Amino acid sequence: MKLLILGSGGNNNYGDEALIYRFVENKHKDSVCFTFYYKKINLFNFILFPSLSLKLGFIRKIILWLFFILFFSSFDKLIIVGGGNINEFYTQFLEDLRLLIIFFKKSKKNIEFRPQSIGPFKNKLLIKKANYIISQVRSFPLREKESLKYIFPENIDRIKIQLDDGFLIPMIPLNLPNVFKNFICFNYRPFSMNLKTFLKIVEIIDFLSEKYSILFVPISYLKNNNYSDNQFKNVKFANKNNLFFLEDYFSLRSLKAGNIKYILSKSIFNIGHSFHFNVFSLSLNKFTIGIFDEEYYEIKIKGLYDMLKNNSFIDLRSNNYLINFKEKLKALNE
Repeated sequence: MKLLILGSGGNNNYGDEALIYRFVENKHKDSVCFTFYYKKINLFNFILFPSLSLKLGFIRKIILWLFFILFFSSFDKLIIVGGGNINEFYTQFLEDLRLLIIFFKKSKKNIEFRPQSIGPFKNKLLIKKANYIISQVRSFPLREKESLKYIFPENIDRIKIQLDDGFLIPMIPLNLPNVFKNFICFNYRPFSMNLKTFLKIVEIIDFLSEKYSILFVPISYLKNNNYSDNQFKNVKFANKNNLFFLEDYFSLRSLKAGNIKYILSKSIFNIGHSFHFNVFSLSLNKFTIGIFDEEYYEIKIKGLYDMLKNNSFIDLRSNNYLINFKEKLKALNE
């Protein structure tokens, strides 16, 4: 059976790597092909998915359909890797996914989704489009429970709650520098670019650095934008000597998702904003505190922790965020 693996990313993100791990490790590599908007380094059998503006309208649909006929007709099954891309931020991916599913359905081919997150949405038409996609498969796995609020009643029976594939990847050991002792790992992604939230994060880091060494561990890296983690290099922290950045000790491109999981396993505890930072840490049964400051990450983080019946997460929009954070830390010593 020839498999076509669809993803929305693939660049400089250990979470993306975790989601395609099981297919990269497939022993029958000749039967597996990947398609992304971006070229993922070291992926065998890769077809670049055309990134066309939605403004092209009907012409765009014709071009994509011809592309599907030319490049995807020989595949027996479409697998959509897990992710948080079915929402209002990735409207191009949403439309491309809809068209590709229609193509595979008309060809009477199999379609499988790996665990997804849905939302946020404000546009009712986009919610309707997302639910149309869900309606085209017998089973649609969600990787957390917050997404349920966007699922139409007629689709509920198709939904199953399932752990993200990042829980399944094995650790890959590596030699850690001597400085990595008695440390905690921290991750923050400035997705909302909210200065007020950023200052709250700095306050939390200053509080923690009075007692702990902090290693900043990215999941998304080397992008220099609001999807690149731990942009703290120019911040004047109170205890800067207790702060360490992973990229100062390793080439981030050389590390694998399994290496990141190994590093998290060696910490005292972990605090993270990235969904897969939390997934990697929680999969190790480490004490972990998830943080979020807007709905996109509330769906991912709160939904994940609720699914695991774990209340160790902090909503940074709360006025009592630091008090709540200190309360969560008390559980570490109980």
